[in-house]
Amino acid sequence: MKEKFYLRRSGCKIIGSLILSCNFSTIKASVPYFAGMSRAEKERLHVVIGTTSGDLTNIEHLIELFVNKQANMSNARVLLGYAFPIVFFATCLKDAEALRRLLIDESLVIKEANGNPITIDRGNTLMHTAAMNSASCTQLLVEDGRVDVNRRNDDGETPLYVAMKYNHDDAVKALLSAKKIRINSRDVMGRTMLHKAVIDSNVNVVKQILALVGNTYGEDGGSLDANLMDDLGHVPGYYISSIRDTEIANAIRELFSNAGAYFSP
Repeated sequence: MKEKFYLRRSGCKIIGSLILSCNFSTIKASVPYFAGMSRAEKERLHVVIGTTSGDLTNIEHLIELFVNKQANMSNARVLLGYAFPIVFFATCLKDAEALRRLLIDESLVIKEANGNPITIDRGNTLMHTAAMNSASCTQLLVEDGRVDVNRRNDDGETPLYVAMKYNHDDAVKALLSAKKIRINSRDVMGRTMLHKAVIDSNVNVVKQILALVGNTYGEDGGSLDANLMDDLGHVPGYYISSIRDTEIANAIRELFSNAGAYFSP
C-alpha cells in the first residue's frame, strides 16, 4: 500500500498494527492509510508518540485527527509509556468537545469483551479520569450512561470519591445527578466511601460526604447512611481512633458529631 510505504520512508517503524513515530506531521499525512484500514485493524492499532513523558500538544492534535470521520480512529490507543485509548486523553486534557465527538461515534469501544469497562493505570475508568479533570466531561459521561458511575479503581475509590478528593464540586454534582448512583456502595470489605475517607484521614472528603446526609440520590432514592457497618462490624466513625494525627482526628470527630453520626470517643 502506498501510504504504508510513505510511513516507512518518513521514518515510521511498522510492526504489525504498531506504528512508531515521533513526528505528528507524519501521522497526519497517514490519514489515507488509517482510512483504508478495516475496523478490526483500527481497534488493534497503537500509535507511539515521542518519549514516555509525551508531548501533550501532539496528543491534542491526535484527538482532533482521530475524531475526524476521514480517519475514524476513535479506538486507537496512544502509547506514552502506557497504552491509553485516545478517549482517555480527551478527559485528561479536559476536552469536552472531543469527548462528545468520540461518544457519538458508534464504533467507539469503551468496554472489554467481558463487559467490564476499559481501564488504565490503577484501574481507573473513563469516569474516574473525567472526575479527576473535568466537570463538563463528567457530565457528558453521566448523560451518555455507558460508563459505570459506581465502579471502584484499584485503590477502592469510586468516581464520586475521586471528584471529592480533587475538589471538583461541579463533577461531584454531575455524579450525584446520575440515575444509577449508589450513594452507599461498598467495596469488597463492605466499606463505604465514608469508611475510606476516615481511613485515609481525609478531612475534606469526610466533610463533603457528611454534607450529603439527609438528601436522596439516584433512581432508588438512596440516602447516605453514615453508620453502615463494614464486614468487620465497624461503622466509619470507628476508624477515627486509628488516626495518628490528633488534630485531624479531632477535626473528623467534630464533623461526625455535627452530622449526628456515631464515632469512637
